[in-house]
Amino acid sequence: MAVVTPCYFPDKELCRELHQSVLDFTPTSTVHHLIVPDAEMACFASFGGPRTVTWSYSELLPPRFVPARWINPVLQRLGGLAASVRVAAINTRRPWPPIRGWILQQVLKLAAAPRIDADVVVVADADVQFIRPVSVSTFVRDGRVPLYRVEGGVHPGLPEHVAWHRVARRLLGLPEEKLPYHDYVSAFTAWDPEVVVALQHRIETITGRPWIDAVCAQRKFSECTLYGTFVDEVLGEPANQVTTNRSKCHNYWDPVPMSEEKASEFAKATPEDDVAVMISAKSGTPADIRRSVVAEIKASSSG
Repeated sequence: MAVVTPCYFPDKELCRELHQSVLDFTPTSTVHHLIVPDAEMACFASFGGPRTVTWSYSELLPPRFVPARWINPVLQRLGGLAASVRVAAINTRRPWPPIRGWILQQVLKLAAAPRIDADVVVVADADVQFIRPVSVSTFVRDGRVPLYRVEGGVHPGLPEHVAWHRVARRLLGLPEEKLPYHDYVSAFTAWDPEVVVALQHRIETITGRPWIDAVCAQRKFSECTLYGTFVDEVLGEPANQVTTNRSKCHNYWDPVPMSEEKASEFAKATPEDDVAVMISAKSGTPADIRRSVVAEIKASSSG
């Protein structure tokens, strides 16, 4: 088993807490793979150790993908919607559209998984923390990595999710289907690296382009939706017989900081078989509140 986390400097301290939880709750054979921008490699040097591998973007991306830090000041001057787009790279084969940071981080997960020597790759965002011991058996059932899927979870009230599905279906050469779609999105999910390889090959067969070029050309994209749609509708039986509607991670998605009262309620509501929690970085929840949640869960588990 391996854990993979794309991160960048603003989330460094969140990632540090995740990293420590990986060391505390996973087997000694488990390695935490961090993926960080080239310019920030030195910032993450303190994470080093025998159970840590830090990948730079350039190690996982083809040479034609070049950093685009100079574009962001230009977009700021343009104003409007463009100012809110954080551009991370340019594909010199196809400079437009430039690749946003959010898209690139998702692509890097797909690029890293097949290069890691593991049977299970657990993809954990930087604002996740393990709270209970895990092993390979936590993420494998009947010899397969279960697909996280909430059946019919995507409806017209979730336009971003709908867009992600339509992009995934185009990339995989699948026809449009009527809503609702299944929801595969999670901040904490387990992948089979062999499935990721097959997924990449499928995209290349359908688009006639390197998979990474085809994906990075999208303005909207979800790696979880792509992976889930591929397993369900391309691999088909028997792969889609092993599914779960439990991500094993208790989530807080609200865009407002957690209060002490809310933190305690959240901790108490954590299912006993969940092995991680996610308190969204976008919530702006203070570090001490985040730690109080984990401490309360640990205390209740030991009690």
